[in-house]
Amino acid sequence: TEHIHESYSNKNLCNVVVWPHMSGEVVVQSYNSVLTLSHVLNASDATVCLSNDDHRSICERMYHIQKPDISHMNESMARDLTNVLLPARICGNNNSWLQRNLLNSVCRHMCPK
Repeated sequence: TEHIHESYSNKNLCNVVVWPHMSGEVVVQSYNSVLTLSHVLNASDATVCLSNDDHRSICERMYHIQKPDISHMNESMARDLTNVLLPARICGNNNSWLQRNLLNSVCRHMCPK
């Protein structure tokens, strides 16, 4: 992340982080996540955080999947990221339609160079 940020210093860098399940197989997974997240936050202009537990719940409640697996959660996360990262059509001046990447617009205003 740091090397990419240095190579493309005039661009905003956004990372996507997936927070692990609250309970898991590895005892230190929460500590690893916190240490990794602090490094990513320091090296990024923006960070999108997703949660495995939240997306498991979304799969169960919204998509009515009784036992969601990792592929179901990945699909749910991909839908969310698509909504954030892809260009959206918004109404501009004089009711004309503009295509803009909303995340770029937010980064430009919140992360001035």
